[in-house]
Amino acid sequence: ALVAYQLAYLKANYPLYFYKALLNGVIGSQSKTYDYVAECLNIGQKIRGISMNESELTYIIKDNAIIMPFGLCKDVGSISANKIIEERKENGLYSDYVQTVKRLIQRGVERNVIENLIYAGAFDEFKHSRHTMISSLNNVIMYANAHKGEISLMADYDDAPIIEELNDDNMVLAENEKSVLGFYFSFNPIMAVKKKY
Repeated sequence: ALVAYQLAYLKANYPLYFYKALLNGVIGSQSKTYDYVAECLNIGQKIRGISMNESELTYIIKDNAIIMPFGLCKDVGSISANKIIEERKENGLYSDYVQTVKRLIQRGVERNVIENLIYAGAFDEFKHSRHTMISSLNNVIMYANAHKGEISLMADYDDAPIIEELNDDNMVLAENEKSVLGFYFSFNPIMAVKKKY
């Protein structure tokens, strides 16, 4: 009974820390994560998606919001997450899409990890649509591979690739996001239909 009272007290008075602890306790369980994320959103508790410049190995609190960890994304294990975090600590924040991919490739982060992080919304801060980033990923990786050392290996890829802007389809965006997170987060097509009717 005492434990239940203490938990209720924490939930009522320190919801940010309460939910951070709960979410960190269920990393690896998509269904429980979804339940707690939904609960947070229902009570108005801010929770932000995976971010290349903010996320860590576990849930953290920043600017009165809970930040999702890298490992929440499919195929992003602790080795890949550590490479991303170490690169950021050693060489500064990630500034744009192309340079971020270049830095990750040079760190040995696999293509499927980068792709899934784009689908999860981790690259959204670079102000390109997810469709744009996925469509240009091959060219950006070729550019990154051509600049693995101090000397460019392929003259054709000396210049950063031109990024052609494409619009996201919300339904496609939502399904791709769900495929890597296990639940809808930034756009929920079911809720969108309910609001429509």
